[in-house]
Amino acid sequence: FDFFCSLFRTHDIYYSMKHLLFLVFCLTFLGCSQNQDFHPVDSWKIHFLDVGQGLSVLLESDGKFALYDTGPDSANFENLLKTLHVDTLEWIVISHFHRDHAGGFLEIAKKDSPFFIKQIYFGKDSTKSWIADSCISLVQEKDVPLKYLQKGDSILFNKYPLHVLWPESERNYGDNNASLVLSSRKGNESLLLTGDIEAETEKKILDYYPSLRGALFQVPHHGSRNSSTLKFLETLQIQYAVISNAKENTYEHPHSETLKKLEAATGNSEKIFRTDSLGTVCFHWEFGTGIWPCSKNH
Repeated sequence: FDFFCSLFRTHDIYYSMKHLLFLVFCLTFLGCSQNQDFHPVDSWKIHFLDVGQGLSVLLESDGKFALYDTGPDSANFENLLKTLHVDTLEWIVISHFHRDHAGGFLEIAKKDSPFFIKQIYFGKDSTKSWIADSCISLVQEKDVPLKYLQKGDSILFNKYPLHVLWPESERNYGDNNASLVLSSRKGNESLLLTGDIEAETEKKILDYYPSLRGALFQVPHHGSRNSSTLKFLETLQIQYAVISNAKENTYEHPHSETLKKLEAATGNSEKIFRTDSLGTVCFHWEFGTGIWPCSKNH
């Protein structure tokens, strides 16, 4: 250092350069320390919203939000999102056009809605109904980009992909089995969103993806008896299962048989989370570290 400074002939330049190089060294050191100590951890927060007898899953990361389904049109969905400080949505996926999954979309996608929606995704294979027509009309009126998804597609949330596992494009399954199934996996950590798929679709998905995982698992069709086969559950290696349903609903969701299978698959009934008893349920997913419930769940 002194040798370098000795190259300068005058006393003033010597000390000026000495101080300047010392300052550059300090700033460089501090910059490196900040990059090491304050580099943000890649993570998602996953909210299974309390929308009564329906489904809506809100993804959150670094102040960004995205939605998988929007619950029924009777859940006051706009206010629910506002309480979670949502004003912009990176995207909305509607798994299928049943009222308990798409009804809230009619509220937040209307032209005078306070929410800014960047992208909307629907499934190619879905039931044609008044609610489907209404959703499509709202998209056109609000002038939001719309894309139709099918098996093999992927979408991004804050740099990380969710892969579309179902439905296939070449057939029309309709109703529950038209549900868009999304999967995101990082090593042994995984999230599986299943909409309302039933046993026959679970089997077909396993045929395509025999090593499918669902550490954090959205239980299909609100815990219906017609879904959640033992083989499907055993394959997923579930750590936490979440059922979205209303208290004392007329469908008897979740079914007692399904609860028994879920308990066998998770090894512990405390790993099964229900919105009818807990309200909105949330999980932290810190990539490379794990998935765990938010403290507010208990």
